[in-house]
Amino acid sequence: MPLKIKILVLFSLLSLSLFFSSRLELKLISYASLIFSLSFLFFSEAKERMEKEKKVKALLELKDLYNDLDEQAKLIVQTDLRLGKTEEELSKRISGLYILQDIGRVISNTKNFFDPSTQRFNLKYSLDKIAKSISKALVERLEFEKSAIFLVDKKSHKINYCSGEGYNLQEQQKINDGKILFSFLEEKEIKEVFAKRSSTLVEDISSFSSKLEEKIGSFFNVSSFAIVPIIAQGSIAGSIFVGNGLHYDKIDEQDLEFLSILAEQTGIALSNIYLHQETIEALDANPLTKLPGNISVNRKLRDCVARKLPFAVCYVDIDEFKAFNDCYGFEVGDKAIQQATNILSNAVKTKGNPADFIGHIGGDDFILVTTPDKFESLCEEAIKSFDKQIPALYDAEDRENGYIISKTRQGKVRKFPLMSISIAVVSNIHRKVAHVAQIGELGAELKKYAKSFKGSIWVEDKRRGKRRKKSNARDKRMIERRDKKK
Repeated sequence: MPLKIKILVLFSLLSLSLFFSSRLELKLISYASLIFSLSFLFFSEAKERMEKEKKVKALLELKDLYNDLDEQAKLIVQTDLRLGKTEEELSKRISGLYILQDIGRVISNTKNFFDPSTQRFNLKYSLDKIAKSISKALVERLEFEKSAIFLVDKKSHKINYCSGEGYNLQEQQKINDGKILFSFLEEKEIKEVFAKRSSTLVEDISSFSSKLEEKIGSFFNVSSFAIVPIIAQGSIAGSIFVGNGLHYDKIDEQDLEFLSILAEQTGIALSNIYLHQETIEALDANPLTKLPGNISVNRKLRDCVARKLPFAVCYVDIDEFKAFNDCYGFEVGDKAIQQATNILSNAVKTKGNPADFIGHIGGDDFILVTTPDKFESLCEEAIKSFDKQIPALYDAEDRENGYIISKTRQGKVRKFPLMSISIAVVSNIHRKVAHVAQIGELGAELKKYAKSFKGSIWVEDKRRGKRRKKSNARDKRMIERRDKKK
């Protein structure tokens, strides 16, 4: 209903309410108001009818003029119309290409690879920065109604939502809800659409669309959409999603062409980021175990503290390794380190999460980063495998004796038991962890406590609040220990 009609209806209702008043002057005002309303409505309708008739008459005259033209003149008119449309499309195309060029400069700028707060390369920061830049440009500059960037995790192959624009509060809450989005993206048919190498274009969901297309359109609340794959380092790295809710503003083949160019630019930028990350990891990796070293370890711990999500850091130390290394030599000692690496890797693979982290701090010290719900079974599996496999590295006599004879750091000869592992678990479940140094301090204290027991063991810090300089008896009771040998 037009606005002026709504106003007149309200005005008329007000006049009617005055009509039933007992005061004569109010009744006269109501009469006058009603007459004014009806008159205005009549003349307004008459004016609109006249304007409409003029437009119809002009259109008929234009049609008659066109029909009176000869075939050559008609061809000229049609050509002019097509040229006008082509010129408009060409202008739009050139404008779009300029925009794509600007976006390409932004996402390929290596400055975006470094977190300004630390001035260090940060993979997550880089990916988020690129995703936000693209999703924002898709809506603000290329004028799509909605956009979303999805990236595939290289380890777990899970599709993750990174950034989006154009959604109302309710839609954004649904997309940000991890459970709802995970349930949607993990459906087999949906996952195939968002992780395939070819593009998907649905110009109008209301016309001959499949149930799958309707489901995607319903989730993002759009009537037209396109999904374009991002290829990086030869593999599917993610996808770009755009959608429009207006039925008269359909996404077409030209839009798909722009999106394909943008996806190609994005793939190149992601390839550069991943290559940068791989170079850092290669330089940081331990030459013996090939596991990430201290740079990667510190970056992982900083990320744990910054994200404020539940985590469990497991410091792993091989007990009596020096004595074994001195007795059997460096070559066999290296085999022990490599065997321990395999044991920890298999424990994470079978009992941990796909995204869990394994690092080699140096020597016989390792670190595992997992979630609080996984560390107990992970530690138990590592201890079980270590105690089963490591004795095979000893000679039969030493294995039967259960010890070797070697020298201490002070040069004294004594018996050393077979190697075992001590695991100290630090998490943010029982206490707030504010900085990386706090994790290291707690880990060192727990590891020292774990080594006071014989055999393989894992201990968890369940104390709350700030750590005291020296653990009293009550503190030690709050540290849960699990040992296989006593």
